Amino acid sequence: MRFAIIASEKDPAGLNIKDSLLGLFDFEESGDKFGGNSVFLLKNNSNVFENNEKESDERGKNGERTEKIGNKQKTNGRKNEDKIIEKIKSGEKQEIKLYTISSDLICSENLDKKIEADIFIFASKHRAEAGIKTLCCHCIGNFGKADYGGKEKSVCPAPAFLLKNILIELEKNGKGINHEIAIEATHHGPYMEKPAVFVEVGSNEENWGNKEAGNIVAKAIISALEDFYFSKGGENIIERNNETESNGEKANNKKGDEKNNSKNNEKKTNKESNEKINLKNTEKKSALIIGGSHYNHLANKIMLSTDYAVGHICAKYNLENLDIELVRQAMEKTIPNASLVLLDWKGLGKEKERIVKMLEENNINCQRNDKFFD
Repeated sequence: MRFAIIASEKDPAGLNIKDSLLGLFDFEESGDKFGGNSVFLLKNNSNVFENNEKESDERGKNGERTEKIGNKQKTNGRKNEDKIIEKIKSGEKQEIKLYTISSDLICSENLDKKIEADIFIFASKHRAEAGIKTLCCHCIGNFGKADYGGKEKSVCPAPAFLLKNILIELEKNGKGINHEIAIEATHHGPYMEKPAVFVEVGSNEENWGNKEAGNIVAKAIISALEDFYFSKGGENIIERNNETESNGEKANNKKGDEKNNSKNNEKKTNKESNEKINLKNTEKKSALIIGGSHYNHLANKIMLSTDYAVGHICAKYNLENLDIELVRQAMEKTIPNASLVLLDWKGLGKEKERIVKMLEENNINCQRNDKFFD
């Protein structure tokens, strides 16, 4: 499995995280260049992954510490998988490469057509007027207009359990340096057809260069990738064909009746793409969250106190754009497919009745957040 970590020359927080990755881990120049910048490869990946196995042995026979919260199971997100040694001995190729691009991250459309990787992690700055010190992560796409990269009303494949692992690592270490830990709602670009997440340091220029924050994010990325690779969240991801143009994209330039064909073809392409990247294993459970604020406290609670993972989140400010096609798209593009829609009951506003009716009429499995934790 090939992982690509992406930083941008224009992003000081991303460069901070890149420096931490190079300083803390055994990266070396691969000999390749991308956009004139050296590409770095993590050396002795198997040794890094072997450390994961040693850690997991210390967690006990069952490989995880758990406690009950209501009728849900709380997990630390790190599991001892029996196949770890088997995978190392098999010589299966795993790569972690670090790239630096010259464009803004959110505008690096279709980067997955230019860089060969199975999963992309963008190391980025986070900006907020309040300037609160924050470490955050989220999946990408747009439930509304594409004002900041990506495509209008189009979300990207969301590796829910990688996001969960990243959040767990940030939560474990970030509060020690007085940073808020948050999951943001799905927003901005770039448009990608491979799974992708953003991991960010915020929320102002002063903190973007914070070395402690950069170190914590770097460690969270590598540790999360290790856990993801050896858990059932990663081992069954299948490489997708590197098509240069989807059927839907080809049809977009046609006129008249062919516009309708474009939508049908794009839906078909999305389904086929998802089948190629989706998990064969069905034990992992993921959810789509609808409603709530941009910094989604429900997502934090779900990720840190249950065995569910969250991929896409449609915040309250985007609910007026939400239709059944977008709901289905967000569920199908979550890896593994979202089996549940969680409704942030107090965060649905005036759209509550319409959304509940829409989900029920289309037989979408949904639940109020206040009932979920009963």
